Amino acid sequence: MTESQKFQILFVDDEKNVLDGLRRPLRSMRKQWDMHFATSGRQGLAILAQQEMDLVVSDMYMPEMDGAAFLRQVMEHYPNTIRTILSGHSDKSLILKTLKPAHKFLHKPCSPETLIAWVKDILFFRQILPSRELREQLNGIGALPGQPLFFALLFEAIAHDDPQEVGEILPYDVNMAANLLKVTLNTFFTKTQGLPSLSDSAKLIGMDLLYEIVSSKDIFAAYNEMPYSGFSIDNLWRHCLRTARYAAIIAALESADSSFVNKCYLAGLLHDIGKYLLITTYPGDYASVLKHAPSQEQPLWALERAALGACHGMVGAYLMGIWGLPKEIVEAIAFHERPSAIKRWEVSPLCIVHVANVLDHLFLRMGKNDPLGQLDVTFLQQTISKEKLQRWQKACKKFFSQAASELTLLHW
Repeated sequence: MTESQKFQILFVDDEKNVLDGLRRPLRSMRKQWDMHFATSGRQGLAILAQQEMDLVVSDMYMPEMDGAAFLRQVMEHYPNTIRTILSGHSDKSLILKTLKPAHKFLHKPCSPETLIAWVKDILFFRQILPSRELREQLNGIGALPGQPLFFALLFEAIAHDDPQEVGEILPYDVNMAANLLKVTLNTFFTKTQGLPSLSDSAKLIGMDLLYEIVSSKDIFAAYNEMPYSGFSIDNLWRHCLRTARYAAIIAALESADSSFVNKCYLAGLLHDIGKYLLITTYPGDYASVLKHAPSQEQPLWALERAALGACHGMVGAYLMGIWGLPKEIVEAIAFHERPSAIKRWEVSPLCIVHVANVLDHLFLRMGKNDPLGQLDVTFLQQTISKEKLQRWQKACKKFFSQAASELTLLHW
């Protein structure tokens, strides 16, 4: 990296010894990073006014301006900056105050390796989504809205004090499932504990806190009417749920590891969240893409890239990445239409979600074109046998209510 390309980080903490404790072990990164240090939120804002930052890492509890207030200012005025809370606390008030303005929550004491890994992740997410304009739009999203009916069902499950019931309801609204995962991964879970299921997430958060989070109008809101009548959020979420179920079925055939199955399920559930993000961020442009897509020869993802500079997979992957989802899930979301782009030939969440997504299109006959054309044949021929693919299709077919198509995935 040249001087002008160095990654710019601002650390904000009112305790000088904490800043010194960060400065010393990170000296080895000086060739790659420019590190700036501030002892208050106001000093941090003054530095930001002079130098754009790629990442800010702020303590929560500071006099005059706390970390949440500071990050809200950064969110409003510096949309290209990733916002991170570094704190030794994870109490209820902190979660409620920082859920929207903070992308990521790191726990004190924070090792240099953790910070270095977070910066590497951010750089990876930027490679997935090179468009600065799109990144700035997504950086401003602290939480996603839910369906009005879903809120009623969720409150009923919370009243029953049943995390399992909450976990069963959440997949029917992908936005709210993503919100819950953001809370859990950033405040209650560490990487060493693995990835929680939606029911585990509800249990970890607890019904009282979950009620407060969902009730907060400052955090969550209900959907506005979709800007394009041809876009059905209900159909999109149903497709995501079916894809998640197929992905879990396939994963269970391949591994007895429940964490792998859960990863594939969540990747399938979130794989198309970028479509919601595009229709609400660029309603006119994306509505035009969707309107004309059935008459075009190119796949939807290629039309999206031509019109908007990114496809829905790239957009969804970026937001889920900065919200703390594991890299395997981020990759599965980003490349679910074209897994050969990463040039790794393995049965991974990406591989499984790619097939699960095509299976759902195949079973439903979605779109004018033959769903089999969506297969990344180059990738699959390098990764699995035709016989294995046939087993996957047969297992998933049992969970589909309509008669199976005569078409088969084996038209290679």
